[in-house]
Amino acid sequence: MQLLGRFLSPYTRLVSMVLRHHDIHHEHRQLAVVHDDDRREILSHNSLGRVPILCISDNQSLVESDLIILHLEKDVDDAQRLFPLGGDHAVDFLSMHGRAKGIMDRAVAAFYESNRRPEDKRWDEHAEKLDGTWTNALLEFEQACPAPGGYFLADQLSLIDFDLAVIMEFLAITRAEKLANLELPKLHAWMNEMSQHKLVRETSPN
Repeated sequence: MQLLGRFLSPYTRLVSMVLRHHDIHHEHRQLAVVHDDDRREILSHNSLGRVPILCISDNQSLVESDLIILHLEKDVDDAQRLFPLGGDHAVDFLSMHGRAKGIMDRAVAAFYESNRRPEDKRWDEHAEKLDGTWTNALLEFEQACPAPGGYFLADQLSLIDFDLAVIMEFLAITRAEKLANLELPKLHAWMNEMSQHKLVRETSPN
């Protein structure tokens, strides 16, 4: 089993965290769509040219992070799931996870708009709008943030905690000035603790 995609991709990083959390043996190849040779290989497994990709066999691969994670946890006991499918907190999880993935989507799009396009093709106003949407959603997580060492889903470690860790580190790298201008004392205090988690450290994009 191979995971394709580099840790700067928040989606690839989440899949890697789930693989590591469940001790699933795999090879990780840090391929980036911005590099021509890497992109050709990525396209050979996913015609959309996107990561993460989980290669199950030579001719079978999975794409889209949530679908990969659901596959990885298909035989996992409910108590060990990072992506809970039932129980008292299932709706809370889906609500928060959907918003967290939205932050990732907007932040990645803003980064590409302002950094990856040729300068004469950048649309600064669109990047500002994208930044505004992830900013508003992140402020909602600030209000819901647990104390340092706590979890977003009551007393249960879940993908939400890794979502927010990945988001905060991705923004610190790609949208540092925007992040610094936000009042997020609870999130920063929580992140100081979460940054020491084994899976956060092992998958650092730095």
